Amino acid sequence: MSCNPIIPNFIGPVPNTSESGEPFGGAGSPVGLTEPRVSELLSAHQYVDEEYIVSGTVDGQPYATLLLVRRPQDPQRFSGLVALEPIHIQGALGLWYTGHTAILESGHAWVAIGSQREAVEGPIKTSNPIQSDTQTC
Repeated sequence: MSCNPIIPNFIGPVPNTSESGEPFGGAGSPVGLTEPRVSELLSAHQYVDEEYIVSGTVDGQPYATLLLVRRPQDPQRFSGLVALEPIHIQGALGLWYTGHTAILESGHAWVAIGSQREAVEGPIKTSNPIQSDTQTC
């Protein structure tokens, strides 16, 4: 039996414009915080907020989902640790909400992934329909 790896397509980082807004809807989204604004918090810690589209096929079925990556601007500051958090339909992100201070101060990266179709088409798309409109199938 041979191993045929499935290699997804990556697009990004997706450009942010004044029309599209911040990735995943920014501070008003399920992956944001209200105090302080995520953009201010990331800027203060010299982090970037990048959104990627991942797509491909599994068992002949197409898929597309979104990744939100928050990482140090300077690769030299990156600790090597990536905290991965799935976005569920409820939209709650307990790891980012409770652990963002430790993540930012330690140089870790944090990645949120739309792990359920309902999450991508619900909380994420609702928070930023312009940015998400053409990115999911």
